[in-house]
Amino acid sequence: MVLDAKYKGKGFYGAQDDGTIQTPKPDDLVKMHAYRDAIAGVQGAFALFPGTESRLYPAHGAIQPWDGIGALALRPDTSGKADPHQARNLAALVLGFVDSKP
Repeated sequence: MVLDAKYKGKGFYGAQDDGTIQTPKPDDLVKMHAYRDAIAGVQGAFALFPGTESRLYPAHGAIQPWDGIGALALRPDTSGKADPHQARNLAALVLGFVDSKP
């Protein structure tokens, strides 16, 4: 599994009027395809970005959520801590992947 942190500021993500970034940048998803296809043995490649909406795109025939590409929202609050729901989603994905390996 490849995790790639993406942070280019709100100007690069098309933020809402209030400055909130919602969805990942399409170019970041294309890069995740490149990682998954070009690096031997990679099952999943995911961008971590400061948004509000995660996107997962499973590979054809995927059984597990980490078999594919996507972008995981991981937006810090004003104190610098991750949103608990977003942190749980990331932890579940990574731990599920790790626990599946012999």
